[in-house]
Amino acid sequence: MASASQKTTPCAHHGASAPPPPKLLSAVDSVLRPVDSIPDTAKKPANKGISVTPRSETKHPLDPLSAAEISVAVATVRAAGANPEVRDSMRFIEVASVEPEKHVVALADAYFFPPFQPSLLPRNKSGPVIPMKLPPRRARLVVYNKTSNETSVWIVELSSVHAVTRGGHHRGRVVSSQVIPDVQPPMDAEEYAECEAIVKDFPPFIEAMKRRGIDDMDLVMVDPWCVGYHSEADAPSRRLAKPLIYCRTDSDCPMENGYARPVEGIYVLVDMQNMVVIEFEDRKFVPLPPPDPLRNYTPGESRGGVDRSDVKPLEIIQPEGPSFRVRGYFVEWQKWNFRIGFTPREGLVIHSVAYVDGSRGRRPVAHRLSFVEMVVPYGDPNEPHYRKNAFDAGEDGLGKNAHSLKKGCDCLGSIKYFDAHFTNFTGGVETIENCVCLHEEDHGILWKHQDWRTGLAEVRRSRRLTVSFFCTVANYEYGFYWHFYQDGKIEAEVKLTGILSLGALQPGETRKYGTTIAPGLYAPVHQHFFIARMDMSVDCKPGEAYNQVVEVNVKVDEPGENNIHNNAFYAEEKLLRSEAEATRDCDPFSARHWIVRNTRTVNRTGQLTGYKLVPGSNCLPLARPEAKFLRRAAFLKHNLWVTRYAPDEKFPGGEFPNQNPRAGEGLATWVKQNRSLEESDVVLWYVFGIIHVPRLEDWPVMPVEHIGFTLMPHGFFNCSPAVDVPPNPACELDTKDSEVKEVVAPKPLQSDIIVAQFSFELESFLVWFVGWRLKDIFEQMEKAFRWEINNFSENKSVMKSDRFSSGGCEWYLCVYPKGKIVDDHLSLFLNVVNFRKLLPGWKRQASFSFVVLNQSGKELHRTVEKSRLFCAEAPSWGYSKILPLTKLQEDGFLENNKLTIEVNIKVTKVAHEGKSTENEIVVVHGFHVLNSQVVSMHNMFVKHPDVAVDIRSDIREVKTAYMNILLGLVQTLAKPPQSLSETELSNADSELSELTDAGFKLDWLKSKLEEVSLKRKEPSSHLKVELDKEKIESATAPAPAPRVSPFECIDVLIKKFFLACFSGQ
Repeated sequence: MASASQKTTPCAHHGASAPPPPKLLSAVDSVLRPVDSIPDTAKKPANKGISVTPRSETKHPLDPLSAAEISVAVATVRAAGANPEVRDSMRFIEVASVEPEKHVVALADAYFFPPFQPSLLPRNKSGPVIPMKLPPRRARLVVYNKTSNETSVWIVELSSVHAVTRGGHHRGRVVSSQVIPDVQPPMDAEEYAECEAIVKDFPPFIEAMKRRGIDDMDLVMVDPWCVGYHSEADAPSRRLAKPLIYCRTDSDCPMENGYARPVEGIYVLVDMQNMVVIEFEDRKFVPLPPPDPLRNYTPGESRGGVDRSDVKPLEIIQPEGPSFRVRGYFVEWQKWNFRIGFTPREGLVIHSVAYVDGSRGRRPVAHRLSFVEMVVPYGDPNEPHYRKNAFDAGEDGLGKNAHSLKKGCDCLGSIKYFDAHFTNFTGGVETIENCVCLHEEDHGILWKHQDWRTGLAEVRRSRRLTVSFFCTVANYEYGFYWHFYQDGKIEAEVKLTGILSLGALQPGETRKYGTTIAPGLYAPVHQHFFIARMDMSVDCKPGEAYNQVVEVNVKVDEPGENNIHNNAFYAEEKLLRSEAEATRDCDPFSARHWIVRNTRTVNRTGQLTGYKLVPGSNCLPLARPEAKFLRRAAFLKHNLWVTRYAPDEKFPGGEFPNQNPRAGEGLATWVKQNRSLEESDVVLWYVFGIIHVPRLEDWPVMPVEHIGFTLMPHGFFNCSPAVDVPPNPACELDTKDSEVKEVVAPKPLQSDIIVAQFSFELESFLVWFVGWRLKDIFEQMEKAFRWEINNFSENKSVMKSDRFSSGGCEWYLCVYPKGKIVDDHLSLFLNVVNFRKLLPGWKRQASFSFVVLNQSGKELHRTVEKSRLFCAEAPSWGYSKILPLTKLQEDGFLENNKLTIEVNIKVTKVAHEGKSTENEIVVVHGFHVLNSQVVSMHNMFVKHPDVAVDIRSDIREVKTAYMNILLGLVQTLAKPPQSLSETELSNADSELSELTDAGFKLDWLKSKLEEVSLKRKEPSSHLKVELDKEKIESATAPAPAPRVSPFECIDVLIKKFFLACFSGQ
């Protein structure tokens, strides 16, 4: 068996030979390797259907490893150790899933996991070929041998065949292991803690701290930093760290900001393999900075101030829940869908990003998005700051340092959290709960226009879906965000916060390389660089490589006959044909950006579809080219790199940047191959940075700085994809409220005039309608219910009030004298009566508030008005904390032990009573479809009853996917022929062929497609004449009165009558 200290070739377990590497999607009969078996459909008649087996896959190939899978992978590698000494020396740096080749992902999406996409299945003459199962999941482990100082990489197959041995121990199968020479893997938190303890116990260090007046080592903080590579002394033959030293002032205050007192002049070098101090020197005595009274940031007296008291509550309420849906790690939000991944090094990863575009279906945008590296170089040439140039992903790990997010703080609203699982240094499994946050955010105005002639205005609010995580690397915090917008944009954002890395000053000293923060304390200037890797797939199905990259610069025309008014400028495009040509920098003066285009897909104007990369604020390294850190970070020298996809090219500084002596490893070396990019599978590497000149306002904790970029559709759609976003219901409610107020005013309404024009024949209808609406209006008026409770303090358990009516249903109150959820407050809730007996879909939106009084009517407490959605799933809303129980026990607070509770309630919306929603699933003619599709399905089967009699699949999901394609195709061909583009017609023809191959009888639809194609080619000059004529007529015609429906007019009159009755008029 392979040892962690031996270099081996790929090996097998239990005598099985290693499977060959997967091949690219090139032929139907070799679509997936390895696969146990693929049904030989060629031997079976087509009309007998496709031979399939039940789907047994439970994890998508792109899902992060579970805790159980990590345990199996670690146990397998331990068992493969040559001897107990080797096994005991193993330290586990990283365990992550091996992401399969793209065609395997396509197969998983086609058949095994929703949303099922039959069009992605491999095909032969008989139709789609459905495999028996996917290849087993694999794990990749980076293992450090603490005894031999060697780093090895292991691949373990997590096959169900090897899941459990007879002894009950979980096992996988080692596929390969390899020792990587001359490298150091990332550091681990356990090493950091051990390093701190070693330094604080080192006698010369203790003496050096005593010289500075520090005897208590509990006050000392030791932050190990990787040494980088400055000379041969930093070679990876030793695992090294050079710590930075800090000292707190108060051992009784664990939340004190320890970074406020840096210790300078002490040089320490630690051998992290053997955990010994190998070099120490007290080079220069620099007094400790005096305690800064403004150093702390936690609430309370230690901060030296009082929290502001004028901040009112701001609640993010989604009464009907979020608009997104989550299945495992698969996310659907409006027209976006993607998968969430997570690795110890990168943190959050976004896979398989696509936009569902009407009849064109699911259109891919990117295969994989992530932040792959972060470099922070400092600009002070003095010790120790010149060697601060951390590679926070490659030397440490963004994912390993992620936070457990807290609801209501890092994220607001209806939140979906995802956990992350990692191995610790010794191979145990650790879980970060609530590591990734998924939620929606309001983002201001999406679009707006007001017609100045008519005064009519349309406005839509923007909403975005945000996926994020936060991590702490020593003193700094970084939030990494991917925002998805309704107009097709994707925004990448990094939020920088945390505590400045400071230096100490001699009395009276200043330094031009930083900002003085407090007496004896300064913050050096520095830069933060982030590298985003974007494996693009714009309009490319799996197996296709039809992307190219063009650069766009806005140029000014030279003076001359083309620019006689000296105002001319234009956008000039240049195709980046090779990797050497695609090494580019930002230029804000020419609005430079880059577009990834599909070379074989066009929009309605005949232009290639694409997505453009729009830079935000940016910079390049300010260090001179000879700077030592740029040997390892040559990728920082340009803002954009484009490479041809290669599965092993994942990190811009190479796999192991820690103490890396090899100059330019990674991106700078890969692009020397100068591979063609003219029509290929392209990967964008975008480098973006910020120059941080610290300011006093960044102390003691830095307000968030924002930096990022945008991926924006460019000719990807035929028009704005945001034009179909509906109006905000809250805005509509405001409009209706203003209309009601106008009714109360004495001036006549336009609706009064229109009602006068109704014929007498409506009288009988009006009598019925008025009575019905009076009842409805009365039911929706605000109602108050009072509940008097005698001998209140004698009640220990929950008490229920009598029933009362409002909004067409019955309610009751529940009071918990000893609290609900909490045990130190009075709790109060409003409930729906018999909610389990409500009709399916029953919902009421109700506004309510509570008032608590004593016997004399003195108001003890009043809540703010809340609006909540009551339904069978949420029949109760209220407050767990109304009044502290100690308050109720005070003398004189309750009179005669009597408590009165008053509730004011108004039902503002009645929804879906006993009706199916559009998203409910209904079975029609053997197909599971949405309720909104039933009418279309019924009409089609009435006209064409044999349309699906010969369909070759009995699998529910495949049939549903095919039916969705068919209904979308029917909808497309129902449009006016002149409105259809060539691309839409081409897609329609492809979909028709696919459906026919699947067994649908669609001769009638084929005829329709031919008819539409012919009509589209007919001259349309007569349409222009008709349109011009209509425009002239509309311009000369008088403006029509505003259109008001009869029901709206009647409602206005009824409300006026009702108000008059109750006001005594």
